[in-house]
Amino acid sequence: MALIYIVKLIFNSSTPNPTPAQRGKTLTGKPQDLAPHVYNDIVIIKQQLKQYETSFYTKIFKLVETNHSKQQKSLQQKYPNTNDSQYHQALFNLYKDHLQEYIDLLDLFKNNYTKTLYSNEIAKKQDGIIYSDCVSLINEKKAELAREQYEKLLEEAPENLLDPISFCLFEDPVITPSGITYEKCHLLSHLQRRGNYDPLSREPLFEDQLYPNLIVKDSVEEYKKSMIR
Repeated sequence: MALIYIVKLIFNSSTPNPTPAQRGKTLTGKPQDLAPHVYNDIVIIKQQLKQYETSFYTKIFKLVETNHSKQQKSLQQKYPNTNDSQYHQALFNLYKDHLQEYIDLLDLFKNNYTKTLYSNEIAKKQDGIIYSDCVSLINEKKAELAREQYEKLLEEAPENLLDPISFCLFEDPVITPSGITYEKCHLLSHLQRRGNYDPLSREPLFEDQLYPNLIVKDSVEEYKKSMIR
């Protein structure tokens, strides 16, 4: 059995160990021999994820990590004999799935960590300053003020008012059958690009299963008003 996998490292790590597999390197062997290599890459990706130390990023990372831990325990219960070849094959497949999920999560964090300061229109102040993707067109003084106000909005916003995909305040929140709320446009984009599954729960998900979360939407509006006062 051969495995070709490329670890998509986003940042350079100062930690000398563990080391990533060489790009394009082919590993040949039994599942029990290949699994440690995949797990090694999981450890590396998790190190990169831990660089994002905000409470919201940490919460999402812990949610995924906890889910993975439950899956491993379930696998161990299903295969009490860890010398069983079926157990090693199942563990190898599980590690591959976990690795891909961590890579996707790292890609999500990396793409949204900096752009959340500018990507969505968040609020309007009485002086007419608008936070948007066009912030670079505002004069330097107003741009700096907008950035500071945006940061304040995000820093003080309750976590339940932030979209877990874009990490911005909700504008058009929808709730999934799993009970998780997302910004509608970002969730639809995920479904189109990634596939029909909930980004966090990984449960099957289709557009017609989404419902507006009016409670969260009203809460966001109240939060914005409280920040303007």
